[in-house]
Amino acid sequence: MTISPVMAACLYLCSLSLFAQQQQADTVKETPVHQTAQISSAVIERLPADTTIAIMQRHRAWYQISQQNTLSGWVKMLNVRFATSPKRAGEVGIGQLLQSVTGGRSTESTGIRGFDAESLSNSVPNPAAVLLLDGFVTTPTQQQAFIKQGQLNGATP
Repeated sequence: MTISPVMAACLYLCSLSLFAQQQQADTVKETPVHQTAQISSAVIERLPADTTIAIMQRHRAWYQISQQNTLSGWVKMLNVRFATSPKRAGEVGIGQLLQSVTGGRSTESTGIRGFDAESLSNSVPNPAAVLLLDGFVTTPTQQQAFIKQGQLNGATP
C-alpha cells in the first residue's frame, strides 16, 4: 500500500499540531505525579526538582504531563515552571505595568489560577470562612500604629 502525497501531507500536519500542543517545562521542587487530577488520587512517582517534563493538557489547577515517554500523570500547576513563559491575553510586561499605574491605563485580569466556569457555578457559600476572615479586620488605631511603626505615609481610612 502506498501513501498518496495528500495523505502524507495530512499526517505531517497532524503530527505538527500534536507537537505544538506539548510544551516543555521543569519541576520547581520535588513533585508528586498523581494518577488523576485530584489530590486524593494515588501518587505514581515523585519527580526531583529541575526534571524536564512535557505538558500535555491543563485541567483546573493540574497539568497532565509525560516524561521521556515512560511516565504519564498529573502534577499541580504551581510545581511547574515553563522553559519559555507563554504570553496570554492580559499578561503585561514590567514596562506596561508601570505605564498602567502612572498613565491611568487599565489592564485586564487573567482570572484565578485553577478555577473555571464549572467550578465557580458549582461553588457553595462557606459562612465559617467569612467568620474566619472577620478575625483579620483591623481598627483605625491599629492601622495608624502600623503606619507609624513602618515610617509610612498613609492616608487616613
